[in-house]
Amino acid sequence: MEAYSPPFGESASCPLTALGVGVNAEVVAIGPDTPTPQSGVWVKGLADLGFIPGARVRVIARALLGGPLAVKVGSDTFALRRLEAAQLLVRRVP
Repeated sequence: MEAYSPPFGESASCPLTALGVGVNAEVVAIGPDTPTPQSGVWVKGLADLGFIPGARVRVIARALLGGPLAVKVGSDTFALRRLEAAQLLVRRVP
C-alpha cells in the first residue's frame, strides 16, 4: 500500500510523517510547535544524525500499524519512530 502523499505545493511544509514514500524533501525545521520537556533531546538527537535544516531527506519505507519509517538523509539510512519523524518539518524539492 502506497503512503499518503499530501496535496501541497513545492514551498509548503509538513511533518516528515506526512511525506509519501520516495518523495524528495529537505528539512525546514526540527522541533514541535508546542515544546515539551523532552523536546531538546529530540532536536539534539536528530541533528546529531544529520537531520538539520537544509538536509535532503526521503522516506524509503513505512512499517505497518504505525511502526517506524526508513528515512534516507544524505547517504545514510535511519529507522525513525513516528514520534521522532513528527519532529521534522520538511518541504518537497524536485
